[in-house]
Amino acid sequence: MEAQLADGQARLESLRSAIPWNLFTLDETSRSPVSRTGPSLRLNLAVAGILGLFIGVLLAFFLHSLAEVRKRTQAEKEGPAA
Repeated sequence: MEAQLADGQARLESLRSAIPWNLFTLDETSRSPVSRTGPSLRLNLAVAGILGLFIGVLLAFFLHSLAEVRKRTQAEKEGPAA
């Protein structure tokens, strides 16, 4: 048990003193991709459409509530209706 602990501490000290870029090695070189990669046009259009609808609905609710607040403040300024 103590031998394992001493071995672990020795490895830890060697890792602490090592230069970070010497800790890792590459097993193989990079290869060119087999298929074309890039942004998905369909996915981007779908996400943009859904976000546009969502923002449009939120804007409609906000403008409606703003108009209601304006009506309410205007009615309060005019006083009670007789």
